[in-house]
Amino acid sequence: MDELVNLMEQILAELQEMNSKLDDIKGYGSDNSISDLADKLNDIKGLGPYDSLTDVCDKIESLETTITLGDNY
Repeated sequence: MDELVNLMEQILAELQEMNSKLDDIKGYGSDNSISDLADKLNDIKGLGPYDSLTDVCDKIESLETTITLGDNY
């Protein structure tokens, strides 16, 4: 019975360590966590005035439309 209790305590300690590591990975805005990465990706994806990936794609589509509707196509 003592061996079973000891084993369960070891398992608990491992689970607590894993939980702690997951909290560190998840982060809270300390520039080294998944939440920081998600924030940066949202900034890149953004909808700002020509400072995001979405804006670049919109501008390229606009240029393509202008070119294909022009006389020189």
